[in-house]
Amino acid sequence: MDQSMKRMSKIIDELVRFFFHIGSTGIHMDLRRMEDGYALALRSDFFPENLSKVKEMQHIFETAEKDVGIEEIYWGLAGEDYGGNDSELALIAQMADLLEIKVEGNTVEMLVCRRKN
Repeated sequence: MDQSMKRMSKIIDELVRFFFHIGSTGIHMDLRRMEDGYALALRSDFFPENLSKVKEMQHIFETAEKDVGIEEIYWGLAGEDYGGNDSELALIAQMADLLEIKVEGNTVEMLVCRRKN
């Protein structure tokens, strides 16, 4: 398994953990291997009382700047606090080459793309 595939697997693992943590009753994913990398389309629901956690994730994803150094060094070191600049979600945002997220009601749709190294 190449490094990009391993990292995409970790991204998926962390997103599944996050969505179950905020009350998802089902996560729908479509993962595609493409010539230049991987694309993940994801859709999940969440408990309405966790909207603030979803909005925090959205903010992290929309404002993080990609930093290859952090990606290399800190992936396995960050905690699972689901928030803050040093969380796993911030690392996912830095690892992604394209990240789109849309929140409507209690549903999240996202697209995560990662290029092969």
